[in-house]
Amino acid sequence: MADLSYKPERWAVIAAEPDFEVSDTGRVRRAVSCSSHPAGYEMTLSRHKAGYFTVSLRGRPYYVHRLVVAAFVSPLPKGMVVNHINGLKTDNRADNLEVVTIAENNRHYRSRGLGAFKLNGAAVEAIITARASGVRAKDLADRHGVSHTTIKRILRRETYQDIVV
Repeated sequence: MADLSYKPERWAVIAAEPDFEVSDTGRVRRAVSCSSHPAGYEMTLSRHKAGYFTVSLRGRPYYVHRLVVAAFVSPLPKGMVVNHINGLKTDNRADNLEVVTIAENNRHYRSRGLGAFKLNGAAVEAIITARASGVRAKDLADRHGVSHTTIKRILRRETYQDIVV
């Protein structure tokens, strides 16, 4: 059963922008007054073309989920990304966010049927095996309906790293 107990919203100063705070629910507000807005003024969130919420602070855009993670989950090391556990890109609650590798994030994305991945694990295995047998990358791209670049990235293990062959 879901935990329905009340949890007060927590706020933390945004390290990169100390005049602003982010909450553990994904809201952003001014921490100090300025000439146009008082302290506590809630900032307007925008939706990025990829579906994530962003906020503009001093003219610079920030992904809200990254701000929440940095403030309430853990630092975001280089090469790591933020995963929305429930798959909803707009749910920026701290308890819905986790720091993962790109491969883990892609695996989660595919396992929930969230993306428009053209290739599944079997197709990736077939591509790697066929290329090892001498089939040209261009022919593999034509056969699977993807670009030559996609095939090259698979073969260099830059994408679909979680598929074991």
